[in-house]
Amino acid sequence: MSNVLGSTPVRVATKRSNRPPAGAALSAPAGSFFGPECQRPRRQFAIRVSCFIDGFNLYYSVRDTGQNHLKWLDVASLCEALLGRIRLPSVQPARTGDVYYFSAIAKHLESQSGARGSPTGRHREYIRAIKHFGVIDRLSSFKRKTRAGHVYHEEKGTDVWLAATLIESVFSGRCDGAVIVSGDTDFAPAAIVARKKAPVWFAPPPRRVPNPARRRHHNELRQAATGILPLKSGDYSAHQLPDRILDSAGNVVATRPKEYAKP
Repeated sequence: MSNVLGSTPVRVATKRSNRPPAGAALSAPAGSFFGPECQRPRRQFAIRVSCFIDGFNLYYSVRDTGQNHLKWLDVASLCEALLGRIRLPSVQPARTGDVYYFSAIAKHLESQSGARGSPTGRHREYIRAIKHFGVIDRLSSFKRKTRAGHVYHEEKGTDVWLAATLIESVFSGRCDGAVIVSGDTDFAPAAIVARKKAPVWFAPPPRRVPNPARRRHHNELRQAATGILPLKSGDYSAHQLPDRILDSAGNVVATRPKEYAKP
């Protein structure tokens, strides 16, 4: 592990506060975010935008690059960059609300190559890393199934949990807008419902849609959402976690797995 842990950068997390700055108005103006009300002169306000990450959709996009080191992705930093691309009339730039990471633990793979060296072990290490920087994890599980004598495991609950958390966050006033980091059109109905209360953007990862179908696919997402904030492959290399992550006492919280070592 010396090639991973050598004299590599470390980062100590600081808690992100979601409390509004003094005097900031957080609720949206009456009417649609893009309707006539927004065209009238009014005091600017900052909106809290929460991010809802479809962990598997994002993971497979990173895997498709063929560069394993990019799997050590700093999703908190990535979401902050996405918010910088949002443009709304008559408002200040969006600021980060909650960042949720939805995935499932593949316990059936945990025995491979030891606990930490297994795919599940690397996944757990990654979750420890992103949680240290304020990301909220929502984890489902895999269910063992049998079909025609063939045993397989199927992920259950992740999509439903993301959709439910999105709608609850928007309608409870926990956020003033939402970004769904996924290219899965199954989230279109949840986005349509959430838009009754707040703007919603899709941030589809690259390479998760075949080229011939990409325009139709993005049109389906665009029709359901306020807009599209497409991710680019370069975003993955620009937002990487440090090789070692320390807490405020200097204890190691998580380290980059050797399988994700930089080339």
